[in-house]
Amino acid sequence: MFCSKCGNEVPKGSAFCPKCGNEMQIDKNGGMAQTTGQQNISLKGKRRKTLIAVIAALAVCVLVGVSISNLTANSGLSYSDSADPDLSYSFDESTKTATVIGYEGEKNKVVIPKKIKNEETYYDVTSIGEHAFHNFGLPGFPDYSSLTSIEIPDSVTSIGESAFSDCSSLTSIEIPNSVTSIGECAFSGCSSLTSIEIPNSVTSIGEWAFSDCSSLTSIEIPDSVTSIGEHAFVRCSSLTSIEIPDSVTSIGGGAFFSCSSLRSIEIPDSVTSIGGDAFSDCSSLRSIEIPDSVTSIETRAFVRCSSLTSIEMPDSVMRIEKWAFAYCDSLESVTIHNGGTYIADNAFESCRKLSTLNIAGVDVDIYGRYDGSPENVYTYTRDDFVSDSAYRAYLDFGDISGLKKK
Repeated sequence: MFCSKCGNEVPKGSAFCPKCGNEMQIDKNGGMAQTTGQQNISLKGKRRKTLIAVIAALAVCVLVGVSISNLTANSGLSYSDSADPDLSYSFDESTKTATVIGYEGEKNKVVIPKKIKNEETYYDVTSIGEHAFHNFGLPGFPDYSSLTSIEIPDSVTSIGESAFSDCSSLTSIEIPNSVTSIGECAFSGCSSLTSIEIPNSVTSIGEWAFSDCSSLTSIEIPDSVTSIGEHAFVRCSSLTSIEIPDSVTSIGGGAFFSCSSLRSIEIPDSVTSIGGDAFSDCSSLRSIEIPDSVTSIETRAFVRCSSLTSIEMPDSVMRIEKWAFAYCDSLESVTIHNGGTYIADNAFESCRKLSTLNIAGVDVDIYGRYDGSPENVYTYTRDDFVSDSAYRAYLDFGDISGLKKK
């Protein structure tokens, strides 16, 4: 029982409140009287005031929360209290920048914020680190096999080595025009990626950057790119055509190795060298125009291009290295404009249909044309050459530029 005056609890059997001295009423059974109607009103009023205070406090919290939410939304920035908590970062105190180094979530779409808060300090997210989303496919490593989409903010300037390697379900990604470099193996093994647009802020494409992107059908390389790294597009088996801008000066070894659906490619006159294996095993390649800026065709550059029917070398080409066009089963004619071009051993090995070889306007007879043996055999005697030195050059280096007119 409680005192009607002060609300203090009164011990059973007490006639007066021990706190305020208020007299308690005794019921007819000798017990304490029940609280009167006025007392009920008094207690209900206290409870009502308490309830109102609680509601008011909650209302203030909600309003403050809405204001903070609106502030964040209007600022256009993503902070740690609203960014994906499963992303992890490394921080550079000197530059106040952050690098995404990993992801522990299971979402199929990930949004990377522009800024992140760490211990009351905000950091610009400027890079995606090495192996940040690399799907190793091994026990103890995160599984990114269901990741389908990544949103990269325009604060990011670099995509690190193997950043998205083997994300086999990744179908689309937009690289912002703030990115200047794409690291080695950055998208290697993204077998569901069908197309990608590289912004004109990128100056280099790293080695193996898009290797084994077997569903990639098209890619646009901007004129800001100056070099295509070795094996950059190796085994992109669905790629049918590609245009290389005239800003590119070199095509790395194996850059388009085994792009089996590639039918045509235009090489700009800014390119000076075509690396070894650059287009080897491009079995659908029917024609290619080599510009007069190219000075050398490296080893195996076009080996096993089984659909290639003819090739013309401009005056600028000084060297055709070993096996450059070996096993081009459909190759019928080769035109070399520079009579001083060095032709290495086996440069045209096993080109079974090769019947015309024109060097500096002279049709050269091809002796020992393919007859079922493992390789073509080109057999010349001293009488076929203009001088002893020319014949020795042929014996020592395979140089047939000194052949007589026929």
